[in-house]
Amino acid sequence: MNRRGQRKPPLYDIALWNNHDLVKENQDKTTNRCEGWHRGLESTIGMQHPNVYRLINALKSIQQLNSITVEKLVAGEKPRQGSKIYQVINERLQRLVLKFEEDEEEFPPLLEFLRGCAHNISL
Repeated sequence: MNRRGQRKPPLYDIALWNNHDLVKENQDKTTNRCEGWHRGLESTIGMQHPNVYRLINALKSIQQLNSITVEKLVAGEKPRQGSKIYQVINERLQRLVLKFEEDEEEFPPLLEFLRGCAHNISL
């Protein structure tokens, strides 16, 4: 708040950090997949500052693994599932959000909705 008691505009736009639509559509809410890919690249390379040839060979190796994964999916193999606890948490959050949007009048007040979300995040 400023000296006059007025709110300052947020430092980051709400659309940048709001996960509401991501929860509804069952999309990833974090960059964990990107971080995991980067960690895999680092372990494949085996050093902090590789030369361009080592980087290219590592990327080719990763591409081969991705091609194998795509072929398995085309053949009908189920995609790899995430951790069971995260699946449960995502399902709970999705139910809360969808229920809140459907029955805003019948659903408990906003504070209880937020408490329900917080319980699932802190698990």
